[in-house]
Amino acid sequence: MEGLWNNLAYIFRSVKKHDKLLLFFLVINNFAMLLNITLPVILPRYIIDGLIDGKDYNVVLNYVLLFAVGTIAASSLTYLLKSSIYVRSMTLRFKLIVESGQKFITMKYMHFENPDVLDLSKRGDRATENNASGIEGILHRLANYGANLLTVLVLGMSILSVNILVTLFCIVLLAFTYFISSKAGKYEKKVQDELVTTQRKWNYIIGILSDTAYYKDIFIFNMQKMIFGKLSLLGNEKRKGFQKTNDRNCLKNNVFSVLSAMQQMVIYIVFSTLVFKRIITIGQYTMYVAAVYAFYSAASQTINDTVFIVQQNEYVKDFRAFMDLDVRDEKAQYAPLPEAINEITLKNVSFRYHNQTVDALYNISVSFKKNEKIAIVGLNGAGKTTLIKLLTKLYEPSMGDVYFNDVNLADVSRLELYDQFSVVFQESNLFSFTLAENVSLKPLRYTDIDRVKHCLEQVGLSETVAKLPKGVLQPMLKIIDDDGVEFSGGELQKLSLARALYKDAPIMILDEPTASYDALAEERIYKMFNELTQNKTVFYISHRLASTRFCDRIIMLENGKIVEQGSHDDLIKQNGKYASLFRVQSQYYKEGEL
Repeated sequence: MEGLWNNLAYIFRSVKKHDKLLLFFLVINNFAMLLNITLPVILPRYIIDGLIDGKDYNVVLNYVLLFAVGTIAASSLTYLLKSSIYVRSMTLRFKLIVESGQKFITMKYMHFENPDVLDLSKRGDRATENNASGIEGILHRLANYGANLLTVLVLGMSILSVNILVTLFCIVLLAFTYFISSKAGKYEKKVQDELVTTQRKWNYIIGILSDTAYYKDIFIFNMQKMIFGKLSLLGNEKRKGFQKTNDRNCLKNNVFSVLSAMQQMVIYIVFSTLVFKRIITIGQYTMYVAAVYAFYSAASQTINDTVFIVQQNEYVKDFRAFMDLDVRDEKAQYAPLPEAINEITLKNVSFRYHNQTVDALYNISVSFKKNEKIAIVGLNGAGKTTLIKLLTKLYEPSMGDVYFNDVNLADVSRLELYDQFSVVFQESNLFSFTLAENVSLKPLRYTDIDRVKHCLEQVGLSETVAKLPKGVLQPMLKIIDDDGVEFSGGELQKLSLARALYKDAPIMILDEPTASYDALAEERIYKMFNELTQNKTVFYISHRLASTRFCDRIIMLENGKIVEQGSHDDLIKQNGKYASLFRVQSQYYKEGEL
């Protein structure tokens, strides 16, 4: 129950923030529910006693009409309120999902590679994943909670005044019910927590099966057995978890059935005895039997709701823990970037990935000049992409600083910084939008169509576009539009280059976008891009040394350190590691081709 009241207060604050009427409806609904519960208990007693005692017909009829009108009015009001509460609480949940999504999408990039943060986010999602659990589930229970609690107090006092043994017996059964429900709830939460990582893996496999981009590899390499084998193992883990909770729930329900039967037996014996002894009337008999049933039902429901709220509180706690997590790039005030970035400097920069014991980059000190063409080369795992992610503030240095002119990157807003970069990553994604929107990455009404066509022409996609029925307005992919088209791998890479050209940022980065090409094709694309970006600062990332010989400066990384830097000709003359690796790689190509 840790933080229960704080979390309930958080829910009420959210209700007050987004929908104050919902709070009002919850209160009114509890009073309407109280009438719904108590009217069928109290009024039938007067109708029955009136008939047995031979009271005036009009008096009995008035009781009947009062019962009918009161029940209909209370029921109608309850149905109307519950309908409104359902819609409004669902709307609140959607708003919280949006807030959580905004929190997630604005996290610092490094947190997307932190499994602890991802697991916390996944656990927190359970607070908003459906209308029967989490925050909305709690609100639905609170719509009746006050009515049930008042029923327990009022009817409990009434029953106590007639027979204390019945009251004590019910209290004992209810205490046992609460104990069992509480244990079952904690066990279910424990099992669900154990399944969080399993569920994340399951969602990943399901995502692969729903993404046709993976199907070429799946079919060619006959991966169906492997994928469904993994899915089967994960399914078995989920099944075992669900089986555990299901077995506990079956046992719990069987115990509750026995307790209910015992309660009914005691009620009928005790109150039948009181009738035979003429201590109570037949009308009172029906009232007290109904009162005990209503009392026990309301108390059981209160217990179930309490256990449910306590259990869901754990999910709300996870949701709040994620929402309170310091993962955003937020400061009260940011330093503005210089209008013209003349130099980028890394001073003693080191970086270590989460839960790793070795630095991916160590004590890097280097500067880059405006409009310089820089190649970052090295074997796989040397730290090339890590260096680029530090420049773009996707990562933050574990030690050291990055400066744009004399402004520390730590003091700069990420959003402002991102405007300075056009990046072509190794893997590019095609969105199910129009081709034009895939180039501009903006809504169509904000897209410069002529500029889109020019960029596509620059990267050699004019002929491809000419063959499309709707040209640059052609929908891509068939996920949303049946007329959507697919691009080949080569076309997609060119589209990524067109995106970078369209953005026209002062700094451009090509992070091995042509890694799947041969070295000759990669060199041609890099040279083409170099001709299109003469007045830009451009970083070319590659593990093929021959592809970037045209660059002003080449920086070679090895095990996270700069081992050599200079022009291609200078590094060859130095006859160091760069020259050695270049000669090894050159053996794979014919003389004169590179």
